[in-house]
Amino acid sequence: MIKLKLTALEEAARSRPAGYLQEVLAAGRVEAGFLWLSDDLYASLCVRFGGDCKRPASMLARARFTVCKACSHSREQAFGCEFHRGCCFGQWRSNVANKCPKGKW
Repeated sequence: MIKLKLTALEEAARSRPAGYLQEVLAAGRVEAGFLWLSDDLYASLCVRFGGDCKRPASMLARARFTVCKACSHSREQAFGCEFHRGCCFGQWRSNVANKCPKGKW
């Protein structure tokens, strides 16, 4: 579980797209000035909204893999992609600097 300060989320919302704060709050449990999110939800929100998410590389790779599995451009059960050579899973998907060639993450 990830524990985030509500004040920090409100601060981040200033530089994020409209609806960011409402979507993030709806994804978790608010309790005593904090938002609690499961690791998977946190990772998927990081992929969706970007920013300075502090998360293990494995969480990021897993969230991105889920997006890739649903993509019409994936190959080999989403371990490959029409637009990226080689295996996308390991280092490619877990590196925050890398972006989906089709802009899906």
